Amino acid sequence: GDSPYVCNAHIDQALLLQKMARHTEAFRLYKTVLEKGVAEKDALSIETAKLSIARYHLCRDIPGVQYDPLLAHTMLQALVETTNNPHAHYWLGSIYDEGIPGLFDIDREKAFNHFLIAADAGDNDATFLVS
Repeated sequence: GDSPYVCNAHIDQALLLQKMARHTEAFRLYKTVLEKGVAEKDALSIETAKLSIARYHLCRDIPGVQYDPLLAHTMLQALVETTNNPHAHYWLGSIYDEGIPGLFDIDREKAFNHFLIAADAGDNDATFLVS
């Protein structure tokens, strides 16, 4: 990034675009953060971008975004292994809770374990599921 705040600004803008249902534009900004972010100074922005991109790859109907649940799973798994991101645990739990035909069987035990880790770290959606 050019300045220490460029990636943060991209993330804020992407989150706003997401709330406005402008997902293709948000996805592009998240990709920009991954391409231009510097690990040492943009770690949180890069983590947010990875999580968001992984979630987008679980969606089938967003122009410019390839449906790729295997890539999404790989990205989420890498996030939990490197950062223990609670939201990544939540989304992995969702994959195992619902299953993805031909890729991931329903595995309620794995799902619950991911939801539990996410809930313990403060993910509200996971807290609701394990309570």
